[in-house]
Amino acid sequence: MMRRNNCVTFLDWDRETYPYLLLWDETSDEARFTDELNKNMQKEDFMKVHFTSMLKYMADQDKFLAMMGEQPQNYLNVAAYVEKNGLVVYGFACIADKESILKLQQENAVYEIYTQKL
Repeated sequence: MMRRNNCVTFLDWDRETYPYLLLWDETSDEARFTDELNKNMQKEDFMKVHFTSMLKYMADQDKFLAMMGEQPQNYLNVAAYVEKNGLVVYGFACIADKESILKLQQENAVYEIYTQKL
């Protein structure tokens, strides 16, 4: 555990090698979703850096990859593809109330919604 900007973080990583690996460092709920973070999360370039950082970080986790029978190059290939071609979202998972789901269904980009009661 380390302190960073008066906030406790339980993970540490090379922020230059893996920028935006986590979208926040703070552990308190009120510090997690700032207006700036919400705006950045709507930008493809920001999220592309976040996603490729996660892939590159995974590629460098030798013990985990060995345990899972994975090769680092698989993750690096995906990161290179995303860096070249950008992010394309084909789907996502969320928890939402009925009104939000009905509103989302009206979006032109939404083809289908599958729901499950929790």
